[in-house]
Amino acid sequence: MLNLKFLRGRRSSDDTDNMQRDAGWENPRTGAELLATPYRQQLLKAIQESTSLTQPVFDAYVKEPLQRYAERVQLLPASESHHHSYPGGMLDHGLETCMFGLRLRRQHLLPPKESPEKQSSTGELWSVAVIYACLLHDIAKVIVDVDIHLKSGRRWYLWEGIIPDQYRVRYIKGRDYFLHAAANPLLCKEVMGNAGLEWLKSQPELFGLVMYAISGHSERSGVIGEIVSQADRASVAKSLGGKVSNIDKAPRESLQSKLKGAIRHIVTEKIRLNEKGAQGFVTPEALWLVTPLV
Repeated sequence: MLNLKFLRGRRSSDDTDNMQRDAGWENPRTGAELLATPYRQQLLKAIQESTSLTQPVFDAYVKEPLQRYAERVQLLPASESHHHSYPGGMLDHGLETCMFGLRLRRQHLLPPKESPEKQSSTGELWSVAVIYACLLHDIAKVIVDVDIHLKSGRRWYLWEGIIPDQYRVRYIKGRDYFLHAAANPLLCKEVMGNAGLEWLKSQPELFGLVMYAISGHSERSGVIGEIVSQADRASVAKSLGGKVSNIDKAPRESLQSKLKGAIRHIVTEKIRLNEKGAQGFVTPEALWLVTPLV
């Protein structure tokens, strides 16, 4: 367990010597180990079920970034004495925000004001963008809110990579509570990875909305920023025992699921196939549709 007494302790001039004498050092864990708890597995399942991604795509663009996120936040709390202020709270808050964000995303046809064809072809990228924005919305707290000390005696900064050795953390006294939003992009690549960033950048407008959302520019982050803000509040309310409202009012089916269901209904109920005078013929390679002469 992370030593919360140490987290709330007061700095002294001989921090390093005291830390080396005290018990309570944490061993860094892999992302898979950190995500293996029953509650986090439930959250992962809920996240996956809220998308229509194939398993390989989900693993590459969602599960692996979630594991990289877990490896960086380790067992840090999300706050010193407010929401999720327990060992591993930062990881739980990130996963919960993703889950609530995807539920809220189902209330929107994304990208907004686009044709159904465009929404169908790029809708899942917008879902992944919601995950990235929710995950990264306060990740820099692990840089600007706390000091990470290794048992070897040196201080560690997460832009250097994953914590390499036994560690302890101390909250910084007099910290700037707004700085983490500006610093969030520092860990953007470490979590999303090159593949995630490249996929996101394939839609420049969406890329911009995510960057604005994670860096605190709510006035420019559009619907992505709105979703992240609401999802963040829902996770905080859940942690503090409050009421989580308006989350489950979203439709249970995504646009893609409805389109697939409609096409299946038309093919099975409305169109005659593979018979004389039929409107369509199905072969192993293609679907051939008969149109009237014009």
